[in-house]
Amino acid sequence: MEETRLTFGEHLEELRSRLIKALLAVVVAFLFSIFFLGKYVVEFAGAPLVHALEVRREAAQEREAALDFKGFQKELRAMNLLDEGAYDELLERSAQARKGRISLDEFAARLQQDGTVSQKAKDAVSLAIARLSARRLSAEELLEEIETNESVSVRVLELLRKLVQTSTPPPFQITSPTEGFITYMKVCLVAAVFISSPFIIYQIWKFVASGLYPHERRYVKAFGPASAALFIAGSCFFYFLVSRYGLVFLFKIGPSDMIDPRMKINEYITFFLAMSLVMGGMFQLPLVIVFLAKAGIVEPDEIARQRRVAYLIAFILAAFLTPPDVVTQLFLAFPMIILFEAGLYVARKWT
Repeated sequence: MEETRLTFGEHLEELRSRLIKALLAVVVAFLFSIFFLGKYVVEFAGAPLVHALEVRREAAQEREAALDFKGFQKELRAMNLLDEGAYDELLERSAQARKGRISLDEFAARLQQDGTVSQKAKDAVSLAIARLSARRLSAEELLEEIETNESVSVRVLELLRKLVQTSTPPPFQITSPTEGFITYMKVCLVAAVFISSPFIIYQIWKFVASGLYPHERRYVKAFGPASAALFIAGSCFFYFLVSRYGLVFLFKIGPSDMIDPRMKINEYITFFLAMSLVMGGMFQLPLVIVFLAKAGIVEPDEIARQRRVAYLIAFILAAFLTPPDVVTQLFLAFPMIILFEAGLYVARKWT
């Protein structure tokens, strides 16, 4: 049986048909996202940022714990209740507790139960911690202290409760009245593309198959589902690994005590969704290499000879597709190189 290809006009008609079907799928998924998924997608997308902020807060708490011990030692010295020997002994004990990551309160509790420590030293430690705590009450602790005071009016307590509730700002902020709405629509649109991506990829492969000979089309049937799976794998790779640990790393290398890490919701969501789609597309690279090799379009050895060019293209694409910082570019370029090598390895094994 003679193998034939479609004419140019038939190709255009096939392309039109596939585009219409893909767009209809996106429209249906978009409407579904607006009414049912948008809010959850925003929360889902914001989870890596919330995680990074939690890690940042824990690091700040560790630094505050170190400051607590320094403040405790200063209070102990300022009170001047102990002789030099007893003061030096407490100083050494507190230094060991700090190295062992023991909190100041736990250190004091253990000291009270230690029979080798004099009562005078125990009293001095309790007094020093009490003086330090009075100066470093958090908003919540201050509210608890005031609530026990019956002389404070109900109105003042209500104002203080509102103050405490707003003392921890949310991770996102908006700078214009329409920013929240536009971001929500953008989230729903990208969610629609992601939901309908298996169908879109199927339509792309069907269009590619229309330009192949019948003996070449059998590869499309195998590569179509694999392509959808790789797209989802790439997006998950970005979400569970790159975004979470990347944000933690970026927050750690900055001057954390001098920066408020709140972000514009539009900029963060745009970055997150764009990178999810880019990573999903990037994970198609091994499949493209294997397909080209299996179809006989390019030999694996020829691809291997162009390895340096492929590496350079990977870094150029990473520079264009990511924000202008080296760390994010490396997070994209290195996986792209690994995927290139993986695709080349599989192509050599299967051809």
